[in-house]
Amino acid sequence: MSLLKRFSKRASDGVPAAGIPAPHGDLPVRDESATPPSASWPKFEGQWPSYMLEDHSARNGLIEQAKTREWFHTIDFGGGHSTPGPHDAQVGHQYHAFQDVDFTNKSVLDIGCWDGLWSYEAEKRGATDVYSTDLITQRDGDVSNYQLAHSIFQSRAKYKTNVSVYDVHTLGKNDFDVVLYMGVFYHIKDPLLALARLRQVTKEGGLILVEGEVVRSEKSYGEFYYNQDYARSSSNWWIPSIGCLREWVECSFFKIEKEYDERNCGKTPRGSQSEYGRYLITARALPIPKMSYDDPKNYFSRYDFLDELAR
Repeated sequence: MSLLKRFSKRASDGVPAAGIPAPHGDLPVRDESATPPSASWPKFEGQWPSYMLEDHSARNGLIEQAKTREWFHTIDFGGGHSTPGPHDAQVGHQYHAFQDVDFTNKSVLDIGCWDGLWSYEAEKRGATDVYSTDLITQRDGDVSNYQLAHSIFQSRAKYKTNVSVYDVHTLGKNDFDVVLYMGVFYHIKDPLLALARLRQVTKEGGLILVEGEVVRSEKSYGEFYYNQDYARSSSNWWIPSIGCLREWVECSFFKIEKEYDERNCGKTPRGSQSEYGRYLITARALPIPKMSYDDPKNYFSRYDFLDELAR
């Protein structure tokens, strides 16, 4: 498949390219009977900010409007109301990772936010400065779902609709406490450049959540998809092994703290023997040392381009 043909196919299919996730429905067919029901999971029971639940005059009408729309995410508005999307913050490995993160008074960067599920979830959990980024030119261009949820919540999140993961340094902020990089890395051609850019805007000691499709192997390698599609979607470029994903994160000046496998957070949607699955890593941003090419003991001398990006 030629490069021109590949991108023409992407455009006609309406699937995203760099910087933003495609709907997970494009991924391998899930065994719905093995998917844990939301009712079996403990819900987040923290105190939402009062402004997100305030019964303003337009709230009920907007909620009813939201119920008639097609959504990628299930967003809980409280009071038993939510959007009818297939992807819920209350289930799975992402939920377990969020339970382990303290968002109180934190600044948060959400990459490829789509309907805004994880941005609003961070805000519910106490984040006070949320940046929701997307590259809408690489999908259907519709921002109305995010904006509708924003109005219902009276959210204070900042919505940036034309920011690739490669361009987050243009936001003018380089000290995010938490970076949400979930469902994106397998959609981009240069995942290491993306991680370098994200390290550039993460404060030292800040936390990144890296989540997506993996090959279930401890060996370090990646599968590259160009002439063929992964999971029937030409939006997918790289599927790293678990071992490779760890090394991508570590070589980008992050220290891994915890790992979450969808198989260990309830039954995997693809069956326990699947070669592929979803995996999440949380990691802390490390100091970036000055490179020394004269010192053979300087382990970090291998990471020259990261040093330049961090200047």
